[in-house]
Amino acid sequence: MDAPIVPEFTFHHIRGKFNRLWWRVSWKLRTGKFITMSFLLDTGAPKHMYLCDKALRALEKDGQMAEDADLDIQYTTLLGRKCPVEPPAVHQPAANIIGLKLLMRFGLRLYNEHPFFSFSSDIPYLDAAAQ
Repeated sequence: MDAPIVPEFTFHHIRGKFNRLWWRVSWKLRTGKFITMSFLLDTGAPKHMYLCDKALRALEKDGQMAEDADLDIQYTTLLGRKCPVEPPAVHQPAANIIGLKLLMRFGLRLYNEHPFFSFSSDIPYLDAAAQ
């Protein structure tokens, strides 16, 4: 895509089963193009970000993934800061997840009504550069 989408904030609620927050946002590639990803916001996830194979391959192909051999972690640069990346749990292999540490960095805000959540940081799209 040549331009980012308008980020979407979705509260997915099924009474008695679950409440989930989903964020759909564009990620800027080094080519200047954009890809769109959906993220489950998981305050119980202890790491920064979890990417499914498809998303990880797209960022690797674009040269946005790096490895710290000393710490044995993969990371990307996101909004000017290093962001560790893990694969999702075995029971959610196709999910992209933003964990509590990155949600805190973004400034997660919760509301009782629509839009139900936002971030104190203005994030029109994900990018390696600080915005």
